[in-house]
Amino acid sequence: MSGVWSFYPCWFGDEPASIYLDLGIAKDAPMAQFPVMAYLRVYMNSPQPNGLSSQEEFQALMDLEDRIEEELASEETAVYVGRRTYAGCRDFYFYTSDPQDWQDAAGAVMKKAPEYRFECATKEDTGWAFYLECLYPSEPVWQDMIDRSIREGRDSPKESDLQLLRITQGMGDSLEKEREIDHWIYFDDPRARKAFEDEAAALGFRTRCQIEPDEEHTKYGIQVYRVDVPSAIGAATRPLSLLAAKLHGEYDGWEGPVLT
Repeated sequence: MSGVWSFYPCWFGDEPASIYLDLGIAKDAPMAQFPVMAYLRVYMNSPQPNGLSSQEEFQALMDLEDRIEEELASEETAVYVGRRTYAGCRDFYFYTSDPQDWQDAAGAVMKKAPEYRFECATKEDTGWAFYLECLYPSEPVWQDMIDRSIREGRDSPKESDLQLLRITQGMGDSLEKEREIDHWIYFDDPRARKAFEDEAAALGFRTRCQIEPDEEHTKYGIQVYRVDVPSAIGAATRPLSLLAAKLHGEYDGWEGPVLT
């Protein structure tokens, strides 16, 4: 596992769903040594009326997940990539090199949890299509995840600054090297933009350029930058987004060069 995990809500058919997955492993997908997708479906005992997990069953499901991951994932035979919760079920997804051994192990671990009904199956998936197309977030979902993390003000790159993955996947960026990082912010009028520019300067941000409205875009934009490290990007995005909101503007994201 990469250690970079996050979740997002979605729909599976007509059912509300929640997906929790290893985002960081995408940079290595598909992994040729694990060509088979395997899943273990656990039927929850006390789901909410909408089919998602309940607070009542939360700890029991977390304890079960820990046992499942510990006994079914290993560097040699299988990797755990995520789970999906919907319609009263929680599905745990793996990729494995030995589907029969994995299914035997899944049956063995569930014998230790007789209170839960379950089923498991495997399917050849050498290109990791299920992970990349069904679990991995789409472009709109990515943006929702980033926006949510900025609104909630979380600073951990593992939880909030998911945009780091876009810059670093497969590129070998250390994330600890200082570099100029640019940010874009938009306002309805130039006076708010000027007020933002002055207050951002007090925070150490310099103006790269101003963006004037045109026929397609009616906002007054500004591009500012500061030398920061991506591993602590929340220290830049949080004050800028708060400042933009105070002045009735919109923080629109950041970008920085890849350093290897």
